[in-house]
Amino acid sequence: MVELTIPVIYSFYSSLLLLGGVQGFVLAFVLLQFAGKPGHANRYLAVILVALGAHTLHQFLITTGYITWVKPMIGLNLPLEYLFGPCIYLYIKALTQPKKTQSGELLHFVPVAASLLLLAPFYLLDFGGKWQIITHNLAADSWLGVTKLILPLYIVTAEASFAAYLFASYRLLRAHQRRVKDYFSYAEKVTLSWLSHFLGVFAVFLGIFIVFLVFIESQGAVNHIADGLYIFTLFAIHYLGIGGLLQPTIYPQSETPGTVPSGAGSTTKSSAKYKKSALDRDQQTRISQRLRQLMDQEKPYLNADLTLPLLAQALSVSPNYLSQTLNEHLDVSFFEFVAAYRISHARALLADPANSNMAILDVAMESGFNSRSAFYSAFKNHTGMTPAQFKREQAENLDPALSSPTGKR
Repeated sequence: MVELTIPVIYSFYSSLLLLGGVQGFVLAFVLLQFAGKPGHANRYLAVILVALGAHTLHQFLITTGYITWVKPMIGLNLPLEYLFGPCIYLYIKALTQPKKTQSGELLHFVPVAASLLLLAPFYLLDFGGKWQIITHNLAADSWLGVTKLILPLYIVTAEASFAAYLFASYRLLRAHQRRVKDYFSYAEKVTLSWLSHFLGVFAVFLGIFIVFLVFIESQGAVNHIADGLYIFTLFAIHYLGIGGLLQPTIYPQSETPGTVPSGAGSTTKSSAKYKKSALDRDQQTRISQRLRQLMDQEKPYLNADLTLPLLAQALSVSPNYLSQTLNEHLDVSFFEFVAAYRISHARALLADPANSNMAILDVAMESGFNSRSAFYSAFKNHTGMTPAQFKREQAENLDPALSSPTGKR
């Protein structure tokens, strides 16, 4: 039997693969050892980074031909396809529902073990057979013997599993993002919008690859799309690693999102949401009066980290009752209610001549906002103008000469 000869070829592309693969393992290690924030959630993200890193390093070995140095490793990355979906889903769940029990989460990884049995006929092939299939990106014209039966099943089940988890992850994110406005007075780093964007882009890239794999007969075209997908994988490693390192714990240990119904909306939705509540209209009126008094006298809205449970604690009412009062009696979300007070405070600061030299960022921080961008967005939403425009308008009202083109009376 003639031994397969594979030349060693090193290129800029293979250098990127090597760098990206190593980066995946390094970021996973850093995430577990030094992030120290949402530790349980970080474990799932670390698994994703290791799996992406392993995929990329495997492609590096294939592209350069170094796989001949470690022949038993060829194709060992295939079962990792079943890890991405469960891990991204469990990562989002651990961040957004930290109080819920984690029993049964290992069941999500049963398909990984099952895939080893499914792919057994592939692993029983000699190196040459596995090389042919792998270098053709699992395309149908490379299937040998019994792999003609198991590889289609592997591809279908892997992609179907990922699609199902992608959809479930999207639903988790949407439910969390609806709950944010009923729980937080800020949106920075709690909406997980960076993950929403990533899932959307990844779904598009994966869809393109599947279309080419199924419908394009040119092996060269399939290989080009596969190369593009690996370039995207390099981006994914960096994006997920940095995103995970920057992502703080969303819900403090002393608070639980489960006590607050999610999604303020129409009267019909609110009525359905609080159908079992014992809070009546008179009680809502009393709570709203106490709430107004608290906001005017103690100004809790100036606390940039204010949450619904914290405000409920200051009022000595349950978070659920406070949420119901805001949604039904005042017809606003917690986020909108606090933002209105913060904007009112900011307008007073901007209109005061004594603060004429006060920077816009300082006004934002003094009013309870976490960032300049959040302040600008909220201010324009409430007033129809930017803080700078409002400040200039107030100055012109105080000094009519400022509104003259020549600046003279």
